[in-house]
Amino acid sequence: MKQIQLLIFILSMAILPQSTYAAVAARTAETTISTTTETKKAVKALSKDERKALRKSKRAERTSFKQKIKNAFKKIKDSVSLLLLVIITILLPWLGVLLYEGSATKRFWISLVLWLLLYLPGLIYALIVILE
Repeated sequence: MKQIQLLIFILSMAILPQSTYAAVAARTAETTISTTTETKKAVKALSKDERKALRKSKRAERTSFKQKIKNAFKKIKDSVSLLLLVIITILLPWLGVLLYEGSATKRFWISLVLWLLLYLPGLIYALIVILE
């Protein structure tokens, strides 16, 4: 890893010596190399128990980060599924209620009868049922 960063630093200095990009790349490469060596030295200086505690804390950070990502995707999934359910309900109100309820309940039959009589009352009732 250090060799790659050093190679990038040398190439950037050789190709673009006057460029600000080369200066930024040089600073980044130097800080990354010094940071990793300092970190390794600091970890080696720790006792076994301290290293174990450090690994546990890193593992806890990773699991909490993964949980946050899962929760974010769940929120997105819930909003997308609600949007799809509303679109289905606009097309066929009784089908939207059936999918929302999971089975043919009393609400489904009311929605179906209202839809058979007129489309608009069935639609209004189905949207009320789904969005409540």
